[in-house]
Amino acid sequence: MRVLLLDIMLLFSLSVFSVKPQQIIDNMVIKIASWNVETDIGIECSNFETSIDYQVCDVQDSCAILKIINELNLLEKSLKGGEDMRCKIEFYNSGEVLWSCCIGKITTKIESEYYYTSPSLIAIIDSIVNSHQTQLRKEVIEKWDYTPSLRKIYKYIVSQSGRLYDGVEIKEDLEFTVFCNVGEEGRTTKIQFTKNRNGSNYKDIPVQIVSVLEEILYNEIRWDIPPKHYAEWVPIKISIKSNVLESKGTGLK
Repeated sequence: MRVLLLDIMLLFSLSVFSVKPQQIIDNMVIKIASWNVETDIGIECSNFETSIDYQVCDVQDSCAILKIINELNLLEKSLKGGEDMRCKIEFYNSGEVLWSCCIGKITTKIESEYYYTSPSLIAIIDSIVNSHQTQLRKEVIEKWDYTPSLRKIYKYIVSQSGRLYDGVEIKEDLEFTVFCNVGEEGRTTKIQFTKNRNGSNYKDIPVQIVSVLEEILYNEIRWDIPPKHYAEWVPIKISIKSNVLESKGTGLK
């Protein structure tokens, strides 16, 4: 059980949420979707705003904020995570986000730790949101045209082709697609390798090629995205020629 010191002004200790002792929460923003909505991709804290339709509720009521904090302190630690999130709560002081948490029907994530979501936590959130119906607003999310950004990514991968397969024996032409889920700040949040028609199975792709592509897509590139957009699974089609009987080559479609 976590210990969090909290006075009447919502003053937090440094021990749990890494909030400076002098910082006081004066605002709470609840971003909430339907608890029962189904999505094509997993919703996490990192891609919440870009992956699901949600409404926003601004709360300055210290009693409401205190109710949420108290209930979070009662949650039991969970050994499993990764469950779809349907609510994100941000705690502010003078317009600056101090910390945030994400809540799903089964688990709640606070920083990097997971806890079991209690029915009472969901009930408190719903009660607060329902009492602020007149203040609810829907975020405007743009449909993202990723084509220009994709061209830039292709050029970068081509420029790094030596890293992909230097020293690797490629007996047959490789054809596969890498799907990138793009989230906040243009970061790749998830990657999936899939087989093209008559192409390569994921297990047939040399480890070096997989690891270099993951390093590039996760850490070295950023997608050009609008401020708020729906997350997309962007396909990158990769074609690498055999280097056994003919000279090395790569083509990116």
